[in-house]
Order: sequence, then C-alpha cells, then structure tokens
Amino acid sequence: IKNWQDDTKRDWEKGLKSFRREMIKGSYMFLVFMIPILVVVFVIVALITRLLDY
Repeated sequence: IKNWQDDTKRDWEKGLKSFRREMIKGSYMFLVFMIPILVVVFVIVALITRLLDY
C-alpha cells in the first residue's frame, strides 16, 4: 500500500510540474500573440484621435 501511495504522489508531483510548465508556455504564447494586436489597436486609436483633433 505504501508503494502505491508513493507512486501516486510521484505522478501527482510530475503532473503538477508539467501543468505549471504548460501554463507558463501558454501564457507566453498568449503574450506573443496579444502584444502585436494590442500595438495595432493602440496605433489605430492614436490615429483616430489625431484625425478627430484636427
């Protein structure tokens, strides 16, 4: 029974580590894809406000 508990604990820790790594990778990819979109949106808003000011 003790061996089974150790195996379960080891699998749980391994799964947690890989899950954390996937979360970091996912958030990194999210940032990589979102930053250009945000820059484009910011430029468009800046141009519109400039055009409305003149």
